[in-house]
Amino acid sequence: MFQHMLVCKYVLFLQALGCADESCTQDPPTGLQEGPKRIAIQETAAIHAALAADGAVILTGISGVSVADGTWEAKAAALPSLTFPGRLVSKIPKVQGIHLEHAHLRQNLTSSPFDLVGKPLLPHTDGYIYGEFLPDYIAFVVESQSDSGGQNYVVDGKRVLRRLCDGDRDDSDESETCAMAAMAQTLAVDQTERSPPGFVNGQEFRGPLVQRQRHAMHRLRFHRQTSVLACKDAADTVDENGRLGTDLRPYQSLWALSEPEGHQAHKVQDMLKTVDAAVQQEAAQAYRFTVHEGEALLIDNYRMLHGREGYKGRTERKLWRVWFWTNESSGIPRGMPELGSVLDADELNQI
Repeated sequence: MFQHMLVCKYVLFLQALGCADESCTQDPPTGLQEGPKRIAIQETAAIHAALAADGAVILTGISGVSVADGTWEAKAAALPSLTFPGRLVSKIPKVQGIHLEHAHLRQNLTSSPFDLVGKPLLPHTDGYIYGEFLPDYIAFVVESQSDSGGQNYVVDGKRVLRRLCDGDRDDSDESETCAMAAMAQTLAVDQTERSPPGFVNGQEFRGPLVQRQRHAMHRLRFHRQTSVLACKDAADTVDENGRLGTDLRPYQSLWALSEPEGHQAHKVQDMLKTVDAAVQQEAAQAYRFTVHEGEALLIDNYRMLHGREGYKGRTERKLWRVWFWTNESSGIPRGMPELGSVLDADELNQI
């Protein structure tokens, strides 16, 4: 009965995705074959169309944005209102220089991890520490790129869903595969970041791995953060070109059982591992692309995971990160100013 109920809910969910029953036997969509579309920052309608279709877009013309002091930080701060006019909950989004943040990581992160600078990043969601109230859009403005490496990639939550739906075609027990996919969008699991195994201690959050935003049902929500050990493993297992390896690695995500699940516990754990493996497979196949100086990568932070390859060189890589909340988000974290960094975790936990 339990499994039948999950499968029924899963079919309804697929229909909501526009995936009819028979389409689940087809190949998953090919995704971004040449990276996100490049669109001028003035073309708001085209930007929104690209976000709806692909979940990410590269904005051009950032260097020409007119701001009072002409700094890259100010240009980054202007980006949310230029791309989502009249729709921001966060009126003054905080901008964080990633290159400046790196200098403080070791002193502020409770896990005291290895040096992150220049190492590859696994697919993750920004603002994971905020739980349900993470920013629904994020942007990375490039002031200067590294001499080599640093290519970005994105993992679409819709593709992960389809991979789960597709399952293992050599597996004769299709109902088991469907049940796992159903659990991913019906059963609440613990998605709280804790240190260890995470980098910091975030807000408590429990919910299905895959869900729809309550008041904006067209928005898919799929969030992920990885453990410190997974990041170290990724850095230690790069290929001969210094790129992330493509072999399936041990469980990387911070998702955990919400409560002791009795006889269902092993099934829930298997589901978590299956979804984690699907993310790893999508990341291995994701197209790598470069965001150039004067451009910005704008991402639907609800639907898309993002990561990058490692980088090196004498030229300092300068990026400005913006987290912001639109009227389709769950709102700014309760009692908090508009933040924008993992370094805010200590303040977050004083609420």
